[in-house]
Amino acid sequence: MPDIREEFEKWAASHFIDVGSGNPLKKGPNGHYGFYVVATAWKSWQASRAALRVELPAKRSYSMYATKHECHAFNDAIEKANEALQQAGIEVKQ
Repeated sequence: MPDIREEFEKWAASHFIDVGSGNPLKKGPNGHYGFYVVATAWKSWQASRAALRVELPAKRSYSMYATKHECHAFNDAIEKANEALQQAGIEVKQ
């Protein structure tokens, strides 16, 4: 799964044209985008992801209502969802 910057750059590559350098995603020595509009869009992209906050269901324990395998599968799915959301820059409420 692509991370937040990869997603942004894929989107930005199709929305911005910098006639000066020919590459709107070119970064300076400091690692920041040299094209002001792209730099501003990147800050906005990050802020939009930070504004999202997801609460996942609690992990389950083995009980008479769920088998050990069902609990492991459920908990693995919760963990994978947590990792994917964080990789996308979305905060997961703990």
